[in-house]
Amino acid sequence: MTLSRQPDEGAPCLPMLPIMNLRPLLLLPMILVVVLGGCGPSQSGLVATLSIEQTGWDTLRVGLDVQRHALMRNPEVVAEAQNIYTLFGVDYDTLYTGPGPEIPVPDADLGDAEQLLLEGCRQVEQQQVCEQEVVLASPKRLQAEADIQYPEDAAYEKGRYSLVVHVERRAFDGADWYPIRPKKKRAQYLRVFVDEVEQDAVTIPLTRKEGQFTLKGASRYEAFRYNLRSHLLDQHQAAVNFEIYAHIGKNPVRLVSYEKVIRPKTAEERVEELGTFVEQAAAKILDRMEVERSGAGTHVFVNSWTYQPALKQYVSEVQLYWKEGGGFFRDRWYDLTGRLEVKEDGLEATFQFVKGNNRARHLWQNMDAGETLRLAPLTPPRTVVDVAGLTP
Repeated sequence: MTLSRQPDEGAPCLPMLPIMNLRPLLLLPMILVVVLGGCGPSQSGLVATLSIEQTGWDTLRVGLDVQRHALMRNPEVVAEAQNIYTLFGVDYDTLYTGPGPEIPVPDADLGDAEQLLLEGCRQVEQQQVCEQEVVLASPKRLQAEADIQYPEDAAYEKGRYSLVVHVERRAFDGADWYPIRPKKKRAQYLRVFVDEVEQDAVTIPLTRKEGQFTLKGASRYEAFRYNLRSHLLDQHQAAVNFEIYAHIGKNPVRLVSYEKVIRPKTAEERVEELGTFVEQAAAKILDRMEVERSGAGTHVFVNSWTYQPALKQYVSEVQLYWKEGGGFFRDRWYDLTGRLEVKEDGLEATFQFVKGNNRARHLWQNMDAGETLRLAPLTPPRTVVDVAGLTP
C-alpha cells in the first residue's frame, strides 16, 4: 500500500490502518494509492514498492523503490534518496526507526507470531511517499515447572508456590524449538477461585521463582472467602482451583492449572492437632519452671477441650503431673492444672494457672509470670487438612 503525504500537512487525514486489517489488503491483485494530502487521487503518480528479506528472526533486510507513473508513458524510476524505515509493534509502539537497510528486530521480547508493521518512507520533491508491509515475529511457546502448596494455615489464606518458566522459539529454517532469554521482565500471576466461580477469582502477582502467597487483602478476596465457606458448609468440601499465567509478549498464556479439594477437619483430626499442641505446650511450661524431667516420670492429661470455630481456637484444661527424686520413698510429685488456649495455626498460645499442689504452685510463682504464661508459637501437625491433592 503506497501512501503519498504532503510534508506540511502534519498528521495524515487517514489514520494508520490497524494491523489486523492490513492482511486482506495485501492479498488484493492491485496497488492501492492513497493521497493523504486532500485525500483525493494522486496528482504526482508516485508509487512505492517495499521489499523485505527476513534473514532470521532477529534481522530484516529492506529496500524501497519509488516510481513515477503517468498516463500514456512508461513508469519513471525516481532517483535514489535516503529512506527512513520504522518498525511498529502490535500496539504501534516503535521498535526501530532509521535508514536501514539492516533492521534489528527485538524478537525475543515479542509475542507468539506477533504481527509487526514495517513502514518505508522517502521524501520526493514536496511529497513523502510511504509503503507498509506486515511481517511476523517468530512462533514461541512457554514451558513451565510449577508447584502449589495450599493451604498453609487454618484460615485457608496462605500457600506457597514455585515457578520456573522457559521461553522457546521455533528455528527460523526448521521445526525444532530452542530456548531464548527475553530481556524484558515477564508478567506472571496466579488466579485462585472456588469450583466454577471464576468471576470471583483472586489474582496474585508472582514476582519470584518461589515464595509464599497470601489471598487475604487481594481484590475479590471477600467473595472467594464467602464461596469457600459456603461450599464447606453446604457440601462439606470445596474444590479450590489454581491457574498460573505468564505473558508472552503482550498476551497472557495459561501455563498450568491445579485443583485441590478442601474439607473440614474430622473430630479425630482435631484430637490429633490438639494433642500435638498440648505436648509442645507442656514441654515449654516445664522448661520455664526449670523442671528436670524424665519420660517415665512426666504425664500430661487433657481433662476437657473444645474448639471455637468463630475464633479458630482450641480451649482445653490440661493437667501436668511429674515427679522429682531418686527413689520410691524420696520421690516428690508435682500436680499442676491450667487452661490452654491456642489458635488453630499454633499462634497466640497461653497457659493460665488454675490450681496445683503446694510444690507445683511454688514453682509457678517462682517464674514471676502472673496467672497467665504466654507461650512461643506452637507447630501444627504437618498434614491435618486432608486434600485430594494437586492435579495438573
